[in-house]
Amino acid sequence: MWLKNVIQIEERTLGSVAAAQLLEKLKPPYWFSAHLHCKYSALVQHGEGGPVTKFLALDKCLPDRPFLQHIEEFCPWFREYVMSMDASKRKELSDKVRWFARYPDNETSTLEMGRRKTNLRTHSKSLTLERASSQDADEVRDQETHEASTQDVQPAVRVTRGASKYLDVWDLPDDEEIELSLNSLHQPVDDGARTFTGFLGTIARKPHMCPIRYLNWKNMPEELKEECWRVVERKYSVPVNPIAYEALKAFTLQKIGKAWRDYKSRMKKRHYIPHSRNKTRVKNNPPKGCIPEDWDILVDHWYTDDAVIQSEKNKDRRSKQDELHTAGSCSYAVHAAKKAKTDGQPVERAVLYQVLHTRKDGTAVNPVVKAKMDKMKELLEISSNQLQSSDTSGSIAWSPDDVFAKVMGKERKGRIRGVGFGPTPSGRSSKSVLTDIEIHSSQARDNEVAQLKASLATMEEKLAGFDEMKQKLSQFEEMEQRMEQRLEQRMARMLQQMSPQCNQDVPLAEHSPSLPKSSAASYQPSSL
Repeated sequence: MWLKNVIQIEERTLGSVAAAQLLEKLKPPYWFSAHLHCKYSALVQHGEGGPVTKFLALDKCLPDRPFLQHIEEFCPWFREYVMSMDASKRKELSDKVRWFARYPDNETSTLEMGRRKTNLRTHSKSLTLERASSQDADEVRDQETHEASTQDVQPAVRVTRGASKYLDVWDLPDDEEIELSLNSLHQPVDDGARTFTGFLGTIARKPHMCPIRYLNWKNMPEELKEECWRVVERKYSVPVNPIAYEALKAFTLQKIGKAWRDYKSRMKKRHYIPHSRNKTRVKNNPPKGCIPEDWDILVDHWYTDDAVIQSEKNKDRRSKQDELHTAGSCSYAVHAAKKAKTDGQPVERAVLYQVLHTRKDGTAVNPVVKAKMDKMKELLEISSNQLQSSDTSGSIAWSPDDVFAKVMGKERKGRIRGVGFGPTPSGRSSKSVLTDIEIHSSQARDNEVAQLKASLATMEEKLAGFDEMKQKLSQFEEMEQRMEQRLEQRMARMLQQMSPQCNQDVPLAEHSPSLPKSSAASYQPSSL
């Protein structure tokens, strides 16, 4: 290949005719061409006295190959070019481009270049704070350290920064929480979703929280899962109503379980060496931060016959997959929320399937997907096949007999295709407007139920007070009855004591009728 390129260079036939025509048309100050399997530079003169293009082609990215060259003078030119742009156009530039141009609005250090910042809405008990979070969902990316002079080309030293640690979330003060936006299916959406997923990945990699000694997430002890959820509760604002709370908890633990499985898969890809004779060698090379006992258990499992057979089956199934999506690190729910916000209407999974299986140039990922997309478009043109939904929170509308199901076939047990991570067939579908309205208003209904429960608790407290008053009143009535009984008994005793005296006074009155009556004789006991 190298000799062929040298011959083409001498014959002036190396390169692309279309690119050459574009070079003559644009006349740029610089033109870079990579992955050309050879390295050479040239000055292209555009007419007599015209501008000059500095052309540089680099070799393929392989060890000991000249695929990198540092051009010091390019940075000032690019910086001036960026500064000459309108302010509105400069805002459209990506963070990496602004960093490369060292635009004043984005003065960051070299170590921060590879980390895209996402604004997290955090709130305290008394105020709302704006905090910056780390980037993407738990993936390892490579950065290249450019150490070459302007003249000599030296091989690049590749340095990996490791997995994202999300220290901004871990170091969050105890009196602050990160707000997390959820759709009606309780899936994280908006800008904080990727950070939330990445933070869950850091939990899954903690050896004391999610040990790798367990071969299945179902075998993970419940107390460890609860500890993972408590960590999330301390960092994020979780819903108050029980339904949303339990749904988010189930989603979070499932996501941690998936990140835990992916973490073990990456470890196997890096450390596993086929054939059982290499088991000891693999055991002696554990990953950094891994518990040795747990690592030995995992390696022993990798070399069992059942694990080897299952691995080969999974590889065969994976090789047959032809519907690779282009969603990147963003979840389906995030893409659905963005499209629903842009279109102003709900998104069903047949529409989202076309969005997430299309490349940037507008073409389908492969012919098989293109045929399915064409059939979906044809069916969606019929109004009766479209789902009537009003949910614009980012939830993906679906039903067992929608356009997606007609093209892709019936759903398999335990999962729903095309709606992202979390929803299951046992959940509610978006078959009717009423169902979507109910799903969309579940939060409001839960708040109303919470208010009613609070009112009921207040009424119960009042009733408890009434019961105390009633009990005291009954005690007063008993006391009154006892007092009446005592008074009647006392009156009866007094009457008994006075009746003999009255009987002795009556004869004296009969023998002396002419005598005047005294005050004592005029006393009437009946007045008592």
